[in-house]
Amino acid sequence: MSAVIKQPTCKEERMNALQALLSCPTGSIRTETPPTDIGEAQETFPLSLDKDKLPGVFHCGFHSKKSFGATSYLILHPEGNILVDSPRYVEKLAGKIEKMGGVRYMFLTHRDDVADHKKWADRFKCTRILHSEDVQPSTTDVELKLEGSGPWKLYEDVELIHTPGHTEGSVCLFHKPLKALFTGDHLTMYESGMSIIEMYNHCSLPLQLESVERLIKLDFNWVIPDSNYLMASSISHDPSSSSTSLLNLQTQQSIFGYKDKVKDFEKTQLRIPVSFRKKGINLQMMASGKTPGLTQEANDCTYEANIDRDNNNTDVFDDMKQRFLAFKRLKYMDNLEHYKKLADAQAPKFLVIACADSRVCPSAVLGFQPGEAFTVRNIANLVPPYESGPTETKAALQFSVNTLEVENILVIGHSRCGGIQALMGMEEVDSRSFIHNWVIVGKKAKESTKAVASNLHFDHQCQHCEKTSINHSLERLLGYPWIEEKVRKGSLSLHGGYYDFVNCTFEKWTVDYEGSRGSGIAVKNRCVLKISFRNAIPLIERAEWRWLALLEGKKVNRVLETEGIFGNQNREIEENRVLDCLENRVSETEGKAWGCLGNLALGLGVEENRVLGIEGMALDLLGNRVLETEENRV
Repeated sequence: MSAVIKQPTCKEERMNALQALLSCPTGSIRTETPPTDIGEAQETFPLSLDKDKLPGVFHCGFHSKKSFGATSYLILHPEGNILVDSPRYVEKLAGKIEKMGGVRYMFLTHRDDVADHKKWADRFKCTRILHSEDVQPSTTDVELKLEGSGPWKLYEDVELIHTPGHTEGSVCLFHKPLKALFTGDHLTMYESGMSIIEMYNHCSLPLQLESVERLIKLDFNWVIPDSNYLMASSISHDPSSSSTSLLNLQTQQSIFGYKDKVKDFEKTQLRIPVSFRKKGINLQMMASGKTPGLTQEANDCTYEANIDRDNNNTDVFDDMKQRFLAFKRLKYMDNLEHYKKLADAQAPKFLVIACADSRVCPSAVLGFQPGEAFTVRNIANLVPPYESGPTETKAALQFSVNTLEVENILVIGHSRCGGIQALMGMEEVDSRSFIHNWVIVGKKAKESTKAVASNLHFDHQCQHCEKTSINHSLERLLGYPWIEEKVRKGSLSLHGGYYDFVNCTFEKWTVDYEGSRGSGIAVKNRCVLKISFRNAIPLIERAEWRWLALLEGKKVNRVLETEGIFGNQNREIEENRVLDCLENRVSETEGKAWGCLGNLALGLGVEENRVLGIEGMALDLLGNRVLETEENRV
């Protein structure tokens, strides 16, 4: 993505801007008049990455939209130069590369970044290299197709390493003298550090993690990816330590949700939330009750709902019926006394205000059971001001606080919220749009975001606003007299939560009433819950915990950039505390301790030794109650 956030003010900045103009894959950067020095900018490419630390490695510029703007590199080598992936074909660039010795090999890391490979091959008569698994109609004439799992020696000091995962045929180039890894899209660089591109995984995430694990054994100092940031910073890496985490190269603490995308399924299996496997055998889902037809139907079959790709007329309500029957058998009948009590009255401890987004169901994510949480969902999980007109959210607040006497209100936001994107993207309110007239409730959060993050990419602004709007909603809750009174007396607590469903993390914090008497909201007891669902991912059982590691032996003075969540303050996770997630010191949910903000969390508990049940694991945020999980009784 190209963006101009500041006009150049000196010659160096102007040259950088012109280089960006030439490199932009979509031609989005323009000038008001034809620049007279554009030729000078063209002459700078290929651009040396670092003459001292990475001699002979050049950024080609001229990114191509055919390869989604990927970066291409030129590596000078005495036995013949290597072009890594394809830049946009520009004769001026080709002429410069010819003067530098031309191209002997064109190494294509994977199928996405081939762009104008044929034009470059015709120009330099070079040998193109691509793994056979990634050959497509446009690359069938590639001269050298790699087979198998390698590795392959291009030169004595240059090795190609098969790293399937992002695609079946992803391959990395390891330059031994420079200790540099050219990773294509196998690894990428974000502001927060090195990572993998989970959302654009075309093959298998577990397989990609295994591929990353193999790279740990290499003696490298540099990772040079195709996507996002031009290059990674120098990496302190000990190849003898198998617990060093490539996914935490800059002490980022990313934990990914894993979902293997198996290729070429003849049938797509529906996810059934209440289904699970025990000892490798499908448990039979049976119905209980006095309806003979339904009971017999459920008793006669082991249920797995399938959609035949050749027949799209599957009855989704039949699938729903089967889920209900499974619920009745596995949950309702086993907890009959509990459900009888619920039939008389409800006494939830929580009011949950969550987004209506189908991806962020609070009961599924946090394991709320029937009777535990009174829930209201709206677009962008917003709380309207007390002074505004009547809404269902305000009615839910009044009923849950005054009648049900809940003890906690939890406002949950989430990543990639469409409502927040609509709020951040609209220039003015369309009075005819129900969506606009609702999300404008979050106008204050938008203004706060624009004030501190206007120079960020739109996606990052939205992420900032997602979190900021939660605190603005918490602040509005204190504007309701009956809520403020109970919070002041200590009979009601207000909490914020943020669910990042891309990285499968959940942040939780509590409003500090005494500290919130000034402007904005003060918070306390903030913690970040990061879980790797070990039982759910047998394919990566051997490798999954390694990606929780910080660099071994390092202590972290970790400052959480809250971007306005705490009233534009930064909070530290107690100086020099080490979040020990190294191989044999990982918090593995079985009696080991995880320190978070000074509170001891046992198992997967986060604070105050509470537990919440999620499919066979112990977790808890529901008020010292022990939950019954699918397989374990805690």
